[in-house]
Amino acid sequence: MNEKFTLWDLLNSSKMEFFDLKKKLKIYTISSASRADRLMADSEEYFIDEIPYCLLKKEVFTTYSMSNVILVFK
Repeated sequence: MNEKFTLWDLLNSSKMEFFDLKKKLKIYTISSASRADRLMADSEEYFIDEIPYCLLKKEVFTTYSMSNVILVFK
C-alpha cells in the first residue's frame, strides 16, 4: 500500500468489505518494514469492536484481507 493511513482510517473505509468481519482480525505490530521484523512481529486477534484505541492510531503497513491480517507500525 502506498497511501499512509491509520488503522482507524482503514476500518472506516470501503476496503473493509474485503475482510471477513465475522472472524477475528489478526493485527501484527512491527517496528520496521524489514522482512526479519515482520517475521518476529507481535500479534493479537480482535473482533472489530474490541480493537484498543492505542492501535487505532497506528499507521498501517499492509493488509491481507483473505487472511484477515493487518500489519501496523509500532
